[in-house]
Amino acid sequence: MNAATRRSSAVWRDVGARHLFLFAGVLLAIAVLGCSLCLDAPTPFLQRLQLTMSALATAIFLYSLSIWRFMRHREDVEWQLQNAKDAADKANLARGEFLSTMSHEIRTPLNAILGMAGLIRTTPLDAQQDGFAKGIEESAQSLMSIVDDILDFSKIDAGKMNIEARDFQLLAIVEASVEVLAARAREKGVRLSSFVDPGMPDVVRGDPGRLRQILLNLLSNAVKFTSFGEIAVSAKLVGEVPGQCRIRFQVTDTGVGIDSRALNKLFMPFTQADGSVTRKYGGTGLGLSICKRLVSLMGGEIGVDSRVGHGSSFWFELAMPIVENADSSNQLQGEMLLVAPDDETARALRKYAAASGMSVRCALSLGQGRGFAASLMPGAIVVVDTAVHDFCLDKLAEVRTQWDRAGAWLLLAANEDARDDLATGTDVPALVLPLRKDVFCSALSARNSPPATSDVPRAPDERAAALSPVKADVNLPVLLVEDNLMNQKVAVHQLNLLGYDVDVAANGREALAMLEHGAYAAVLMDCQMPEMDGFEATRRIRADEQTSGRHIAVIAMTANAMTGDRERCLEAGMDDYLSKPILRDRLESVLAGHVRRDAATAGNAEPSEVLDMKRLRELFDDDRDAMQSMLSFFVVNTRPVIHALQEAILAEDMPAALDSLHRLAGSGGNMGAAQIAALAVAAEAAARKGDPIHLHKLCQDLLNAFHRVQRRIEEMKETT
Repeated sequence: MNAATRRSSAVWRDVGARHLFLFAGVLLAIAVLGCSLCLDAPTPFLQRLQLTMSALATAIFLYSLSIWRFMRHREDVEWQLQNAKDAADKANLARGEFLSTMSHEIRTPLNAILGMAGLIRTTPLDAQQDGFAKGIEESAQSLMSIVDDILDFSKIDAGKMNIEARDFQLLAIVEASVEVLAARAREKGVRLSSFVDPGMPDVVRGDPGRLRQILLNLLSNAVKFTSFGEIAVSAKLVGEVPGQCRIRFQVTDTGVGIDSRALNKLFMPFTQADGSVTRKYGGTGLGLSICKRLVSLMGGEIGVDSRVGHGSSFWFELAMPIVENADSSNQLQGEMLLVAPDDETARALRKYAAASGMSVRCALSLGQGRGFAASLMPGAIVVVDTAVHDFCLDKLAEVRTQWDRAGAWLLLAANEDARDDLATGTDVPALVLPLRKDVFCSALSARNSPPATSDVPRAPDERAAALSPVKADVNLPVLLVEDNLMNQKVAVHQLNLLGYDVDVAANGREALAMLEHGAYAAVLMDCQMPEMDGFEATRRIRADEQTSGRHIAVIAMTANAMTGDRERCLEAGMDDYLSKPILRDRLESVLAGHVRRDAATAGNAEPSEVLDMKRLRELFDDDRDAMQSMLSFFVVNTRPVIHALQEAILAEDMPAALDSLHRLAGSGGNMGAAQIAALAVAAEAAARKGDPIHLHKLCQDLLNAFHRVQRRIEEMKETT
């Protein structure tokens, strides 16, 4: 209700009250007159009637008077309440503006601290200097997380937190959250694992950013309060109806646990289980409160089960619309023997292998595994977790000579140092825990996987191509518009490391002048600058483009992180949005969406004709050690298949040749050896057609392709 409406309503109430009071006055006059007349009444009956009417008129007068006083009191209370509401609204608005300003003022120097610390660590440093730089970086990140917590809590408290609804893969979100905390868990010697029910939908609709925030918060607490044992993250299907499923996410640890008396206040803001927690472990006490409110906003529920000394299990359930169900077809075949401790890591790997179509056996030690060795299927894969109590390299070498039915071996190491130690003592490839599902299944498919479905490339979707944005040429420089000198230095160094040339403008007015006289691939535009801010500069750029017909990508850079900041940037005509502090991988990702990078211009482009680096990055992200280990595993296990293929062709044993080609097509496609996969599919087609001449030629080409892959992998080893 606005002020004019409130004033109009008050006027009408006042008029009504006056009329009521006037009516009561008339009744009082009648009552007085009746009392005077009743004395002159000729009969007792008329006297009683007149007295009764006078009493009734007096009662109505008193009642009207009380109503009038009540209405006046109510009006005063309403005015007070409205004034209080107006004051609260103004306070909320002022708080929002204050938080937005403080976000900008805090994030701007933090952007420089994080950026400079990251750049320092890319330069040659001794161990002590690198430790100092790492400490600066970690402290700045901790401060940033506290700032983000306070902002998130304030946004939720003010009712300004929006929940998105977009399609995403559950498996990717869960595993990415685990990877963020993996290094911290390894440092503490805690085993960390993730498991996503293979029967769950592959793609659902929801807010992946907030889901990841909740998981990271719960995981961070688990790592913080767990000194030994394990931490397990799981996502399981607990209910499903057509078009929608209900998923239970759970983070379980073997940490200190929580007293039952503290559980009731655990999700309250600014609250820890007890006062000593803040002193020992740090934190604001906002994390779990934010989790509870985010889960509530998404229509779910959250809870915890815990006992002191027995760890904790935090869980939350969400209902999500189903976009795409998982492919239930089995992708693997054969048998796997898993030698590992009986914990959540082993259970997750066992379920993944079984869900992919493999027969799985489990042993708790190498000694126990001897009982399965004689009955293994020929070519079985043996996966050994080095955490089993009787593992050592001598024992491994011994059982490898005895378990002759095993076709391939794979080791699981607790950390990178353990993997490096294994590499010096054995030729068995090793992967570092925790493992992503696709990495583990790719390792298993090196021996057991189906071929690619088709060797005929699909035609691109013309409509999608027509709608895709035209990217600028990377040969043009990027225009950086930033008024803060330190942030200029950080951004220029980051862009140079990514292979971009950079010109710098200190405000929007300078940027317009430089755009008038030069061509640029994209513009990185700070939003708050003197003379002319980024919003006004962008609006003028878009106005000029109305006549020129050109379009340049303008990417916002802002230290604000409040609700509506992104929308405001996009409404001003900006193409994309970066929130400070700007990390190099995020900067690279956003620029890649607007700037074309050809093989000739990308300085560190990989020779894609030998290995499909895009496929390898999908599998391993930036973990080059894991990539190298898996490629070595691929070579070790592909070499005997090549030899078996040659022998089958010489003996004209087509079923054996087809079996070898089948394996090569599948393993080559899974590991990004595109040439090997394509040649294997073509050779398989030639074998089925009964074309021996073409088959011999393709197999020779296949051998040459394998040698090229070997050489490429060796080159990659030398450069790492």
